[in-house]
Amino acid sequence: MSNTNNMNNTQTTLTANSLNFIMLHTSDLAATREFYTWLGFVVVDELPDFVQFAAPNGQGAAFGVGLLTPEHGHEPELWFDISDADAAFAQAQAQELEIVHPIMEMPFGRVFAIKDPAGYILHLSQAAQQG
Repeated sequence: MSNTNNMNNTQTTLTANSLNFIMLHTSDLAATREFYTWLGFVVVDELPDFVQFAAPNGQGAAFGVGLLTPEHGHEPELWFDISDADAAFAQAQAQELEIVHPIMEMPFGRVFAIKDPAGYILHLSQAAQQG
């Protein structure tokens, strides 16, 4: 059960550094790809079930569109950059936030997901170390 409406303000604040990715879902990926390229966005990555876009000037958060799944429906997913996934995950647990999934190792870094009070999925991602 989520405790997002009764946040314990005595705990250390979990700080998101920036919004860096937005994920949308669609039943018609081809039409959605055509629409966003018509708006001027540039395709930067593409798979059979996913397209990632960026603004032509390279500014702002990147966003992707994936095929609808029963898990996601039409709800957007917001991806935020964080500095320390372990500390942020511990803070989310201490606040008794609803954890969608625990920390996972991904090619781009370490990520876990929580839900906000409205039920939106928020992914908190620590970038992979370069080297």
